[in-house]
Amino acid sequence: MKIKFAGNAINVFTVVSRHTDLQTYMNSLKLLAQQSDRLGFTGMLFFVGNETPTEPWLTAGHIAASTRSLSPFIALNPVYMHPFSAARTIATLSYLYQRRVFINFIAGTSIAGHEALGEAELDHQSRYVRLKEYAICVRDLLASRRPCNFNGHYYQLKNLQLPLSLPEALQPRFYVSGQSEGAQNVADVVDGERFCIISPQLENPLGQGGVYLGMITKASRVDAWHEAQRMFPEDESGQQVVTHTMKYTDAQWKHHLYQQAQESSSASNGYWISPFKNNRSDCPYVVKSHQEMADMVARLIFQGTTSFIVDLPEDVSQLAELSQVFAIAEKKLLAYESDQFSAQIKGDKNG
Repeated sequence: MKIKFAGNAINVFTVVSRHTDLQTYMNSLKLLAQQSDRLGFTGMLFFVGNETPTEPWLTAGHIAASTRSLSPFIALNPVYMHPFSAARTIATLSYLYQRRVFINFIAGTSIAGHEALGEAELDHQSRYVRLKEYAICVRDLLASRRPCNFNGHYYQLKNLQLPLSLPEALQPRFYVSGQSEGAQNVADVVDGERFCIISPQLENPLGQGGVYLGMITKASRVDAWHEAQRMFPEDESGQQVVTHTMKYTDAQWKHHLYQQAQESSSASNGYWISPFKNNRSDCPYVVKSHQEMADMVARLIFQGTTSFIVDLPEDVSQLAELSQVFAIAEKKLLAYESDQFSAQIKGDKNG
């Protein structure tokens, strides 16, 4: 599933299950990885956190060993790993499996998570200052063939060099999630791509870069909604968990989604907050027919979106449906480029 538009390669990532039960998590992970690889998705996003059942780096290596081209897309939080260890692990994964690793730099976790890790004193702004230093160190260690030096508030490097250097084709791509000024600063300094959650108007709030959303699609809109209701039924206990966790997060995006969930579950344009409301996802879903979803995807790409991070139900059959959607969207974009080229040729002749 290689999509290009206006000279840009469009990346489409799937997302690892959030199950905390180890057996369910691993079974879901293996199925998702196999199907994502077979259908040509770019990679798979691995979360990191105190509640994540397995170490994401080791799990990503296990998945890379059993797939042909699926790239690890790993959330990287400074609290869990020194920048030298992170850079060396990235280089090792890329070298062993001969594929690019994608990194999602994240600044924090839940308030309870920070307290458990002994760093409750760091406020939101300080965490982004630390993340910026961290990202610079990781980038420099991977990109430089000479010893690195860095003297920051949180990190100091002195004549430090990775023993393994990567060619340009295997250098990692960096992402930073969020719309805050702190996220923008981190992305700017490492030439990273930002991504954020799709808006209720089905727009990429950033206008360009990546967009994070769930997708459920079938040939018809009616069938898509039937599938959505089947996969994500109302769950009162899940709703109680979400309400409880809101007390322990300072993430503005999460409070924003929670407010949406209290007001409405769905909209006529296919925007659906119910999976988040029932503690089944960290993002809103979009429910549409193949053609409608392809129109949305093509529009977002045309407007500047270059990456899709797609949350999915546990039923991997949706992967094949999504593959159809992106194939239709690519045809629409190719037709547009062809029309533009024809118009340009006619203009040149008339000129």
